Amino acid sequence: MYCLTALNKDFTFPIAKAIYEVKQSKFIAYLYVFSETINHTAETKDCIISNLRTEHKKANHFVFASRIINANTQIVESSSDDKEPKGSAGTPMLVVLRGEEIIDVLCICVRYFGGIKLGVGGLVRAYTQACLDVIAKARNESLLELYVPKQTITITNSITQCDYIGYLIRINNLEILHKEFLGDTFEFTLHGKAPDIDKLLATIKAR
Repeated sequence: MYCLTALNKDFTFPIAKAIYEVKQSKFIAYLYVFSETINHTAETKDCIISNLRTEHKKANHFVFASRIINANTQIVESSSDDKEPKGSAGTPMLVVLRGEEIIDVLCICVRYFGGIKLGVGGLVRAYTQACLDVIAKARNESLLELYVPKQTITITNSITQCDYIGYLIRINNLEILHKEFLGDTFEFTLHGKAPDIDKLLATIKAR
């Protein structure tokens, strides 16, 4: 399986963008990092779509498909045709995400209707191609990477070890979600790739 490389902490910003045109209709596809442990909420998705509606005031449809892995390592999928004929838009995009084995991803396709009806079959082909194009662009720009399970843990240690453990956290590319200082001890909640967390814990234990 593959996931998107997070280039920055603004997860409302697309990782890749591609444009597909057919019979005067324009399909603009965007890929976003969309992970349960980072930003997977209905509010985040609504915020992203709202931003796109503001940017594309004359667009007719804002179709999406998403796949995430939840805390139980189950793949959760969702999609919307956004007033296109049922099964002609979001579902084909979801099929592409499945076929490409991409997870923790949100794909949104903005459509400008060009005045010529495409029919259900034409819509399926158009949304499929737009989704394929934006994934190809992400792959060509090395924005896809093999998926490595991530986890969140909480560690507690002596305050005298705070600087040293902070250094280990940085070199292992882990994120501190929460800090709490409790007199002579501190507590950090960390998030990152499981192998990196295992390496951190092994180093602390061996000290």
